[in-house]
Amino acid sequence: MRVFVGPNKDAHTHQPTPDDVRLLADAQVLVFSGAHFEPWLAELIRSSRTKAKLIDLSKAVSLRRLEGPHGEIDPHYWNDARNAQSAIPALRAALAEVFPDQTDDFSKREQAYLIRLRELDEWVRSSVEKVPVSQRKLVTAHDSIGYWADAYGFDVVGTAFGALTTEAADPSARQIKDLVDVIRAQNVKSIFAENFGNPGLIQRVARDAGVRLAPPLYTDALGPPGGPASSYMELIRYNTRTIVESLK
Repeated sequence: MRVFVGPNKDAHTHQPTPDDVRLLADAQVLVFSGAHFEPWLAELIRSSRTKAKLIDLSKAVSLRRLEGPHGEIDPHYWNDARNAQSAIPALRAALAEVFPDQTDDFSKREQAYLIRLRELDEWVRSSVEKVPVSQRKLVTAHDSIGYWADAYGFDVVGTAFGALTTEAADPSARQIKDLVDVIRAQNVKSIFAENFGNPGLIQRVARDAGVRLAPPLYTDALGPPGGPASSYMELIRYNTRTIVESLK
């Protein structure tokens, strides 16, 4: 298996390379998040002329639509472990079409992983009980944790960039002040950076609001091998522990 966007990298802004084109041209299967999370992918598929089976996991999950005139789709659906449970059967079925001789093995792996995902979801629900309801308020660098918040009883009261992707322009001084005012009014205890990108803006917000900047969350990308979020399940557990410890 090969990946286009590695640990601690930003999948929103990835710039495909000639090696990416060659890799996809030879691939049998391409698995991707979908829901416009990888805006560069459509052109890569076209230019590579790949014959790979395309597996868009977003087609198998319930997507969150933001309120407002544009009604944007939030692509960060994996932060709700229930969506992972929906995506796995779709992935198994698609892989079995390409590699029919491995159908039984795929089915066994699917069932084992679904058990672990259900246990993960239950663990998150139990863990967040340590945070009083009045303190379940999240501020992050960009709007990436909404599925987790909706699933587990938290409110996202503000984001530094005010956008779903890191491609957004830096906020104005007025927008930063408005966010600082929200943090103070909501009595937010800690705010969260993310494991990629420039942390300077969220650091400034924390300083101006006089609140703690918590350890960064892994919202869009895994961490490196051996780190605290080197797999999907480790990512969910790390983020949950970090949020709980920072807000309880």
